Amino acid sequence: MGYIKPEEVLSPKGRVGNIRILVEKEDYSIVLLEWDGEDVIATRWNTTNAEKDNIGTPQSRGLPTWFILPAEIAIPYIEKYVKERELKEKLIGFFK
Repeated sequence: MGYIKPEEVLSPKGRVGNIRILVEKEDYSIVLLEWDGEDVIATRWNTTNAEKDNIGTPQSRGLPTWFILPAEIAIPYIEKYVKERELKEKLIGFFK
């Protein structure tokens, strides 16, 4: 089963940029990205049950999009993830 790669999820145009992948699995992705010029943590389900396009979730008007995690959820998760999986090099400079 294929899916849209996280680096290809660029909608809505003008709001998403500088995607840095933290986790990429067939089921889901978690990334650091710029949203309206601000660094945020975002996620999405990469696969759906649809056999036709398998665009994932969330989506808007047939285009794959990101779900921006609130800082209250994202920061504790990422701190735990970094400790467990030694991803410090991917996060250098993210937390200011």
